[in-house]
Amino acid sequence: MTQVLLAGSIAADPHLARTLRNEGYELTNAATNNELARIDLNSVRAVIYGTRDANYSFLKKLPGLPVIIVSRNPEPAAIVEAMRAGADNYLVRPIDTDALLAALEQACTTVAATNGTPEAKAVMATMLGDCKPMRELFERIRKIGPTVRTS
Repeated sequence: MTQVLLAGSIAADPHLARTLRNEGYELTNAATNNELARIDLNSVRAVIYGTRDANYSFLKKLPGLPVIIVSRNPEPAAIVEAMRAGADNYLVRPIDTDALLAALEQACTTVAATNGTPEAKAVMATMLGDCKPMRELFERIRKIGPTVRTS
């Protein structure tokens, strides 16, 4: 079962939790940064983080994990700021369940493609070269590549 961390303001959303459990995800909740600090992130495959402001400092506490930001702010500047800070996706509330599930599936696929599994080796084999600059390029492509649009 794939473990997803619900963090920030989204951690207390019972509808979202029920939807994700019905889709087969195992959930861990962290409503505050203190709770987040106590969570073992080794088994977490993706993070859905609800935020009310543009403070994305928590992203530094989630290295290597794909993070989907959920916010009420639809402004392009806020979306760009979140993506530059390291978010993998940005969805605007009210949440479109299909868009969230697609973003989550993409995030979990990304983890599988970068964690040394046979799937990861297959993805890496399609790259030309395995030096640090190529890995950095691959990471940039992963972040900028196809995403679920929020409109």
